[in-house]
Amino acid sequence: MDKFKDKVIIITGASEGIGRALSLSLSSQKPKLVLAARNKERLVQLKEEAEPKGSKCLVVPTDVSKKTECKILIDRTISEFGCLDVLVNNAGRTMWTTLQEMEDPAIIEQRIRINYLGAAHCTYYVPSGRGTF
Repeated sequence: MDKFKDKVIIITGASEGIGRALSLSLSSQKPKLVLAARNKERLVQLKEEAEPKGSKCLVVPTDVSKKTECKILIDRTISEFGCLDVLVNNAGRTMWTTLQEMEDPAIIEQRIRINYLGAAHCTYYVPSGRGTF
């Protein structure tokens, strides 16, 4: 059964890891995938792999640490497809150091902007009544 057939799905962090794997896994169910991440080239490669499996893809290069880019992502999705059914807030970065080893604590603020505020802003900009979450 194709639960996601024709559903409009945004996946942030789609260029690598879990986001990429999820995009490829869903593509055979023929959704309309909106692929978002910072690396446009990787998103284009992903689109080229996903579309032959049955999905329609829209590439939207997005840095979720910037709230204006989160708004653009949501606006382009709705402009292109008319709605948004699923938002997968997957974008994130990790930190491979301890606080004692950290040379610049600004890295903590950067991780908060990406890992927390990125998801909050993307969700915030979805117009009410325009999707299912």
